[in-house]
Amino acid sequence: MSRLTTDQSTKTESSIIRRSWQGGLHVKLPGWERLASGLVGLFVWQTFASLEVVTSPYILWQKFINLLIKGDPLYNLTLIQMIWTSLATLLVGAGLAFAIAIPLGIMLGYFRGLNRFLGLYISLCRPIPPMAWIPVGYILFAQLPRPTLWVQIMVVFVGSFFPCFNATAHAVQSADPVLIEAAQTLGARRQSQILVKVLLPSVVPAVISGVRSGLGVGWMCIIGAEFVGGRMGIGAYIWSVYNIGGRMSEIMIAILSVGLIGYLMNEGINLIGRRIARWYSW
Repeated sequence: MSRLTTDQSTKTESSIIRRSWQGGLHVKLPGWERLASGLVGLFVWQTFASLEVVTSPYILWQKFINLLIKGDPLYNLTLIQMIWTSLATLLVGAGLAFAIAIPLGIMLGYFRGLNRFLGLYISLCRPIPPMAWIPVGYILFAQLPRPTLWVQIMVVFVGSFFPCFNATAHAVQSADPVLIEAAQTLGARRQSQILVKVLLPSVVPAVISGVRSGLGVGWMCIIGAEFVGGRMGIGAYIWSVYNIGGRMSEIMIAILSVGLIGYLMNEGINLIGRRIARWYSW
């Protein structure tokens, strides 16, 4: 009897472990562990600063506050203004990408014939790095005012489009057939009813995850695209302060700010996801 109980317990634990790995490993650090992680990071940073490899955290903090409030006198812009310039371009490019990627992903995921028809073009364009489109963009937008801005929007569009499209299309294709059968049993006969009442609600978490990934890639793209010129966003600032003498402190502040903004965007999308799709484990 005890052996049977042990075997059942082992099977149950194995099943739980499999479900855990299938659903993703979610680890939430307690407050003291996060504090310890931050202190270790500061210690390592200060160690490298004492070797004069990087700027010390204290000096960098002072310069960060100065850039935040007074700005850089060479450009007459504050750090917030430069970040907002980059964010505005990101929001336009990513917004256009999501407006096309989500409905297109739903259609190609649901209508297999359309997927076979357009899938070739999607597969050809997906591996192309977004930055490779910069020369093409300058040719296309050469006659428009502020062509560099349009090129940057295009690069963000390409970078944000595919993560969102892939997540949406895959979620529709992987929808639980039991849900569809249940809807048909309850009277849903038309394809439009199944699509609107069953598939769309079930793919909401995947769409939100795709938007989160797309924003992350788009944020990286705009930082890189600003290296070619245009308005003084945070990416252009990094490249500019490097070119005028390699101002390491300002470069580090800008890079850390990029990481912080990316982290806040990711957490913001997760918060929205928890409000919209409460049943999903974020």
